Amino acid sequence: MERYLLPSIYTAAAGSFLVLSIYVFLYRSQKKDYLLYWSIAWFFYGLRFLLSAQAPDTSKFTFWTVSGQIAAHLSGVFLFFGTGLFLGRTLFFSSLALGLSGILWILVAWFMKLSFAIAVTPIFLVLGLIFIALGVVVIKLSTEDTLPWSNLTGVIFILWGLHKINFPILRPVQWFAPYGFLIGTFLGFIASVSLLLMQFQRNLKSLENAEKKAWQAEEKSRYERDLISSITNTSPGPILVFNSKGELTFANLSAESLPGITPIIGKLPHHLTWKFLPPDSDIEISDQESPVSKALRGHNISMDRIDILDEAGRRNLSISTATICDSAGIVTSVVMTVNDLTEEIEKAERQKILEIELRHSEKLNSLGLLTGGVAHDYNNHLTGILGCAELLTERVQILGIKDSDIDSNLKMIVSMAQTSSELTSRVLTFARKDSPEFRLVNPDDLVSDVFEMLKHTLISTIAIEKKLASGGYCIMGERSQLYHALVNLAVNSRDAIDGTGFIRFETDVFKEENGCFVRISVIDNGVGMTSEVLARATEPFYTTKGPGRGTGMGLNMVREIVASHKGTLKIDSVSGEGTKITLSIPALEEPSSEGDTPETQKVMASETLRTGQVCIIDDEIIIRKMISRMISKFGYTVSFFGEIRDFESYSLHADVHPEIIIADLTMPGVSGIQVARIIRDKFQTTNIVIMTGSMLSDDEQGELKALYCSLLQKPFRKVDLLDAIARARDFISESVD
Repeated sequence: MERYLLPSIYTAAAGSFLVLSIYVFLYRSQKKDYLLYWSIAWFFYGLRFLLSAQAPDTSKFTFWTVSGQIAAHLSGVFLFFGTGLFLGRTLFFSSLALGLSGILWILVAWFMKLSFAIAVTPIFLVLGLIFIALGVVVIKLSTEDTLPWSNLTGVIFILWGLHKINFPILRPVQWFAPYGFLIGTFLGFIASVSLLLMQFQRNLKSLENAEKKAWQAEEKSRYERDLISSITNTSPGPILVFNSKGELTFANLSAESLPGITPIIGKLPHHLTWKFLPPDSDIEISDQESPVSKALRGHNISMDRIDILDEAGRRNLSISTATICDSAGIVTSVVMTVNDLTEEIEKAERQKILEIELRHSEKLNSLGLLTGGVAHDYNNHLTGILGCAELLTERVQILGIKDSDIDSNLKMIVSMAQTSSELTSRVLTFARKDSPEFRLVNPDDLVSDVFEMLKHTLISTIAIEKKLASGGYCIMGERSQLYHALVNLAVNSRDAIDGTGFIRFETDVFKEENGCFVRISVIDNGVGMTSEVLARATEPFYTTKGPGRGTGMGLNMVREIVASHKGTLKIDSVSGEGTKITLSIPALEEPSSEGDTPETQKVMASETLRTGQVCIIDDEIIIRKMISRMISKFGYTVSFFGEIRDFESYSLHADVHPEIIIADLTMPGVSGIQVARIIRDKFQTTNIVIMTGSMLSDDEQGELKALYCSLLQKPFRKVDLLDAIARARDFISESVD
């Protein structure tokens, strides 16, 4: 080796291995294939200089010069192949052909002992063409991610290639040789740096693209999260998400209706305090068997009924779960959809109670119809008994018979008949279903009526008492509703008494700043109520009685009745001691005045009667005969008819114009008010009395008044009959006026 060349050669070798270290470092950090081949290229490039430095004469063929030229040739081939990979081109076969052909030529030239200049000229020519081709390829195949350094790198490779082609020609020139090595080394170093800059530019562009993609992915993820959140929040049902620890991580807006969710919304993830219970059971489900734990183990549920319990109370739910797994199939999240069935189940229970109440009401309605029919016949018999006893009493007085036993027995018959009549009347009153019509009601009389009915219905071990002190004050109310309310309270008291006890009715009056009130109290010494029961006593459908014994509507109905009378209901009860329920209803300002009694008014009315023809229409012969005997002493001419058809046939005679027609409302072949219509259509000015053993509704009574007919309720006495005739005459007089 010429001594003057050694500094240039060692400098070139040092620069090559410096570039090699940079490429090796980049390859180890980035693991890119092209960086590996570039590293190999710079290894052979530096090795070439070291081998050349060992040659005694670089102008002759020796082992060192041949090895150096092979290393230089391989450096160019690997640089060509690596750059192709960097630019996205696979130049394997081209690189292989160039590499093998170059090595083969050097070995052939060595064995043929050709001159060194002839031997290396093709190698330098090939290397020059490779570098020029690389430069063209770099410039041609450069993309946006390698600019602006790709064009500079391409130019450097072209210049390096031209230098390689000229180097064999200028190498023999002694003054140029050192500079040739330095120029080649400089161009190689610049080419390596340019490649690195291209690679850095590409990495920077890739990083920017990665950041852009990450930003786009984040935006897409945010959009998807917002979309999923919007979908879940518009879902009508609650949706909950739990992590692998069983902690709640998400709850949609609908889920806030569930107990325990709202307080922890801002503290997620968070454990719920729910206790899971089987339907219709108070036995808590263990944590391992809870829906979330089962789902985390891969056991999803679908529309399963389950209850939850926390401080807010118990809720009835239907739950479904679905799991989200990672790539390894491990459950990472559980999605739970919830359908709150609490209101639906409560509604179904209320509906069931209503159905039971409806069936019970239908039974009562049927019982009421049956009672009405029985009461009609019963009142017919009572009419005969009461009337005959009254007529017999008059006969005894006329005959002047003085027998205390006869008088006592007759009075007993009349009393028992009247008592039976009142009892029947109260039963019918209890079964009435009229629209409320507020009238003057004496509270003492009302309580007395209820008292009398209960005396005959309560068991003998329960004493019934009354203490009346309303002082003549009356209230405006619907008598049958108030009657129902008091009977209902008495029944509740009866059910609360275990064994012996008492039920006491009390009335009194108290005054406050906002007015005067009548107070009606029902008191018992039964089992009383606990504070929990007392707090819910008037709730609809709430009952402490067993199945079939109560519907939970009794006290609620009483409260509504009292409220409709602008009054208040107060319940005082002590468990184990008894209950006092007080109805406070506004009273009229002044007590009712004492005047003529109904009996006095009826007797006065009977004294104004006149004689004339009377037609009696009733299918019961005993009723017809009794009425005839009651009014015959007044000079009436009486005609009997068992059916309305018989009367219609009789009325066809032109000379028939009765003064009074007394007819039963219930006749064979004719229903209800039709009897009154038939008679009134035929006789517009005749006094008509309609008898009935049933309890007429307000509408039916109003229609009778419209037909100018007076109503006579069976059973009746003679004074009641005469009063009804007087009222019928008054009706006709008013219609004429």
